[in-house]
Amino acid sequence: MIQQPDGRQHEHLDVCTYWSNGFKVTDVTGCKMFPRLSRLAKASLTISHGNAVAERRFSVNTALLSKDRMSLDETTIQALRLVKETIRLHGRPTTVPVA
Repeated sequence: MIQQPDGRQHEHLDVCTYWSNGFKVTDVTGCKMFPRLSRLAKASLTISHGNAVAERRFSVNTALLSKDRMSLDETTIQALRLVKETIRLHGRPTTVPVA
């Protein structure tokens, strides 16, 4: 059994529901009891639980850095990635807004 901060017990309860209810716990005056703990839990729960983003970035770098491009400067690689990501977000090069 898992006991929620409000005292109710559940056989199965996911971590998001648990902390969501924990954020609502107040004292007799109506003030939240654990504001710092709540902020810490929110920050912890928003951290990515996997390596998908990092792996995707490695894949993009691998695709960008062909044999002929291995000597490119880091700034140039970052610029290429920015252009590639901007085109991906807008669907095609002709729809990218130019300021």
